[in-house]
Amino acid sequence: MLQFSQAGAAVGATSATLEKTRILGAYFRTLSEDDLFRAAVYMSGRAFPPSKRRTLGLGWSTVSKVITNLSGRDEDELGDIFRKHSDLGDWAGEALDGSTRPRTLRPRWRRSAPRAATPRPSLSKTCSGE
Repeated sequence: MLQFSQAGAAVGATSATLEKTRILGAYFRTLSEDDLFRAAVYMSGRAFPPSKRRTLGLGWSTVSKVITNLSGRDEDELGDIFRKHSDLGDWAGEALDGSTRPRTLRPRWRRSAPRAATPRPSLSKTCSGE
C-alpha cells in the first residue's frame, strides 16, 4: 500500500503526461498480475473496472464523517482546511496528516468480543425427537 500511495502522490504532483506514464510503468512492473489489475483500476480513479458498471456511492457526507472521525479534529478546523484546498482529496490528506489514531476500515462492531457459541442439537436428533 505504501508504494501504491507513493506512486499516486507522484502522479498527482506532476502535470506531465510522459512523467505520469513513467511513474506508473515503474510501479506496475513491481506487481503481480492480480495486484497489477487492481492497481490499474484504482489508479484510473475508479474502484471497479468499467465492465462491472458499479459505483461506490460515497459522497461528501460519508467521506467527511470518516475523515472527521479518523482525524480527531473539530469541525471548525476541518472547515478551515477545506476552504484552503477546496478539494476533497487534498482536504482529507491534510486533515489526516500527523494523525496517530489507528486507521482501519473494519467496522467497529467487529472489534467486540465474539459471542459464545450456543449448543444446538444435531439435525438427526431434532428429526427423531430426541
